[in-house]
Amino acid sequence: MIVVLQKVFNKLKKRISLSSVGKIIVMVIGLVMLVAYLFYLFESKINTDLSYADAIWWGFVTVTTVGYGDIPVLTLGGKIVATFLMLIGIGSFGLITASVATIFIDKMFKGESGKMKVNVKNHIVIFGWNNKTRNIIEEIKNEDITNEILVVTNKKDMKKPKIDIHYVNGEETDDITLDHANIQYASKVIVLSDETLDSPQMQDAKSVLICLAVDKINTDIHIVAEIADESNINHFKRANVDDYIITNQIASKIIARGAMHKHVSEAIKELTTNSFGNELYEKEINGLVQPIAFSELSKMYLDQHQSILIGIVKEGKTIINPSTDMLVSNKDSIIYISQEAI
Repeated sequence: MIVVLQKVFNKLKKRISLSSVGKIIVMVIGLVMLVAYLFYLFESKINTDLSYADAIWWGFVTVTTVGYGDIPVLTLGGKIVATFLMLIGIGSFGLITASVATIFIDKMFKGESGKMKVNVKNHIVIFGWNNKTRNIIEEIKNEDITNEILVVTNKKDMKKPKIDIHYVNGEETDDITLDHANIQYASKVIVLSDETLDSPQMQDAKSVLICLAVDKINTDIHIVAEIADESNINHFKRANVDDYIITNQIASKIIARGAMHKHVSEAIKELTTNSFGNELYEKEINGLVQPIAFSELSKMYLDQHQSILIGIVKEGKTIINPSTDMLVSNKDSIIYISQEAI
């Protein structure tokens, strides 16, 4: 009989959720109260000192420890009730404790394996895990340690990296995966090329699909994409990508500049990392009473912040080394070199 009950409880345990555990606890308590009442009806005829409160105490002692405490069972009806309660108690409390443990272990496992929704907002989402991902995370963290970073990848059986990030595992264009990554509340997205695919065309096709899926959910998000083949730029533009990086092209040009001008590559290295020296920054201009010439604004930033202005962003267009008399207005952005953000 006990073995049969245990098998039934084991089957039930597999189907139990956290909300169900509460219902089972209530049911067990209700059952104990009912059995205690039956016990009281049988035993109080002989044991006149027995109260219903004593019967309830006996019921909980019996169902949890398979013992009678200090209340003996004297009647046949009481013994039948006690036997039933003991059999129920063997499985019910084991079921409750095992189910609660299973739920929390399952939750922890899903978090480690990236199968659970991450409740963060205004975070940066990186699609793809490769050698570049760790460097990108390091650069972002060096810029602002408060940035919450979430990595999405479809690598099978991958565990959460041993760094301070959030992690979601699944198909990057799948609605469930994007929901787990909380894309609708993300502030920025970085889409990296999937280097496991055979050709640059296949890599870019997958990246474009990810960009389209993200833009469909969050039209205000800032998307930066890595492009494997320059001929696919227009596809990324149609996917509403805000910025794109052609990795191989940039690397080859830096190598060429380094060959022609031996110290230029060192300058580029310093400006593209925030781990040492000066960096490149962007800042929106606000608070100007009237438009100001680029030369005058440059002198102001050099004197006040020891920063060098190298360009402006006007009406969405980036202009490097603009003419000295070009006017800068509120809502324009400046691109500058400085040791820290202003």
